[in-house]
Amino acid sequence: MSAKPDNARYIDAQRVAPAPSGATVMNQPVWSSWRQAVLLMLLGATPLVAGAETADTAYLNGRIYTVDAEQTWAEAVAIKDGRFIAVGSRDALAPVIGANTRVTDLGGRLAMPGIHDLHIHPVGGTLTTLYGCNFPPAAPVSEITARIGACAKAQPAGTWIRGGVFAAQLLDSDPALQRSMLDAVAPDHPVILRSSGGHTAWVNSAALKAAGIDRNTPDPENGFIRRDAATGEPTGLLHESAGRLVQDRIPDYTPEQYATAVASFARDLNRQGVTSIKDASVSPELLAVYREADRSGTLTLRVAASLTLRTEAGSLEEQMAMVRGRNQYRTPHINPDFVKIFVDGSAGARKAAFLEPYRDDPRHEAGYTGEFLIAPELLKEYLIRLDREGVSVKMHCGGDAAVRAALDAIEAARSANGNSGIPHEISHPNLVHGDDIARFGSLNAVADLTPVTWYPNPILDLLTRALGEQRVQQMWQIRNLVATGAIAVYGSDWPAVTPNTNPWRAMEAMITRRNPDTASGEAFVAEQAVDLETAIRIFTRNGAYAMRHEAEVGTIETGKAADMIVLAENLFEMLPERIDATRVILTLLDGEEVYRDESLAP
Repeated sequence: MSAKPDNARYIDAQRVAPAPSGATVMNQPVWSSWRQAVLLMLLGATPLVAGAETADTAYLNGRIYTVDAEQTWAEAVAIKDGRFIAVGSRDALAPVIGANTRVTDLGGRLAMPGIHDLHIHPVGGTLTTLYGCNFPPAAPVSEITARIGACAKAQPAGTWIRGGVFAAQLLDSDPALQRSMLDAVAPDHPVILRSSGGHTAWVNSAALKAAGIDRNTPDPENGFIRRDAATGEPTGLLHESAGRLVQDRIPDYTPEQYATAVASFARDLNRQGVTSIKDASVSPELLAVYREADRSGTLTLRVAASLTLRTEAGSLEEQMAMVRGRNQYRTPHINPDFVKIFVDGSAGARKAAFLEPYRDDPRHEAGYTGEFLIAPELLKEYLIRLDREGVSVKMHCGGDAAVRAALDAIEAARSANGNSGIPHEISHPNLVHGDDIARFGSLNAVADLTPVTWYPNPILDLLTRALGEQRVQQMWQIRNLVATGAIAVYGSDWPAVTPNTNPWRAMEAMITRRNPDTASGEAFVAEQAVDLETAIRIFTRNGAYAMRHEAEVGTIETGKAADMIVLAENLFEMLPERIDATRVILTLLDGEEVYRDESLAP
């Protein structure tokens, strides 16, 4: 059972000054000198301390930021059987260095715990990257259709074309997105494209025909088919659950393609310093893919897997039965004790639930506040049952009314079950009413943050058109949430929201509140920025807590699993505006080097 971390220690850790260059920072020497230890090692001698273990590997002469509030800095670590057996000064490690210990000199470089990405869709994103018809995330309609046309010419008629993510702001484009735009370049191929955020599918006539969708098809529960105002014919845009009407007709990828995708994204994330992820939306079939990858040794990540629940009325018992079957997928690196529930939709499509109305638009009556995808009372029932089952719930909340409903549901679970200590998450708490901010800390609710959404970019323009400037300026109150004791975590939400998985761009945006892609520019609500120490904690220790393995990883401490990364640059010595260019040169998972840059000498 996860216990809530000591937030006072978390906040105090921000005040610990970085260690000066070259400083010896913790632990008293066990031997009289490091030279003596090295001499004994060269002579093949074993450590002289009774009962001391001999390390498999050791990393020396580093500036190691442990994210442990009790001892924040070290200069060396020793690892045996995948765990840290010593963390401290060079001299303190001498007793565990043996003749067969593999020693790496870090050359004064910064090391820290591995990064945790708590909201990512890596399998689907990588399958699309490897096998889909891709285009830049900010591509205009003309570029998208040209690319789809080229892909259609290269494939036999009737082959499905699955495309990369198109920018959600195109949903408000003039002229509006239509199936005819895709029909013109791919009349003989069913086409499906997903919007950023993943809440809308853009399809052509062939895809609609394959799914049996026409003017007489009713809107599914928790979704709707965009229709021509004059004819009632589907326009080609399918919102929320309506997209599944087409998605469920697409042939699945092969087992070999799935295996290739898992190995590919694991390598890529390791290269960027990521050692743990939460796949934010999985099925039992995808859990089986992960299980086989871990058994084969290609899954070089820790994975918390969130089963996506379909919460339509009457499905509770069916969904609970699926959740209870999760243990068959558990492995040393896969924890299936998580689920995902969509409380509402996206603000860009005006399907997120807000306390105050959207700005007037032609498709909705005045006073429209959005919609819930699950009734708040049913959400409470789910939380009570899942919390009792020992399962953490990640709740997608696009609007402040949905955030309040999620907090109410967590409160109901705490009242019904007592404080289980199980953390439940609220994803994308973009707008939180002032009365609800402090509830995150008091209810042990985790704030799942996606930094790319809160710096100046087209997403802000889309939200401003939907909600107005005043409400947008109240969004993403990260500093306020942290100050009240809330546990904030980082999630890229790749590929739905962000165009890549680089965590360092997100860390920079969290600190500067500026767009890392521009050389300069205004900061978005600058007073909500956090400092570097807080950001690192969000990306490491907090993530481990939300993945319910904080006893194993998240900090560099004796006895914990040896997940650690080494950087080419020192975050504490570089300009915040340069953090996005941070380069990882070593990544350890369970003490094994899953990524090593050739610039790091053995």
